[in-house]
Amino acid sequence: MKKVISVSLSESVFILKVDTVEITKFPKSTLILNGKDIFDNLVKTMDRKTKFDFELVSDGTITDSEDKRVFNDLKTIFSTIALKINTTLNLLTEDIDSFLEETPHL
Repeated sequence: MKKVISVSLSESVFILKVDTVEITKFPKSTLILNGKDIFDNLVKTMDRKTKFDFELVSDGTITDSEDKRVFNDLKTIFSTIALKINTTLNLLTEDIDSFLEETPHL
């Protein structure tokens, strides 16, 4: 399932939202993401039976080159998160399928 994450910048704070729900926010001064917020507010709510896919879009408040670099870094981070989750879930599914094929059914 594809989640579109809107990224905005307000008063030196980056804010990430899906629809109107805030996923996380972090100050421009530290650029420290809260992984627990991302997990609790985004990953945990997604259907684990479908492929994870994130699309980050700017709402137009990200205009200078430093902010655009942070936005591009966020795209990379979320792409990596999706890849790792999809790889892990796929491996788990393959392991279960393999186990079921090898195990005699009672």
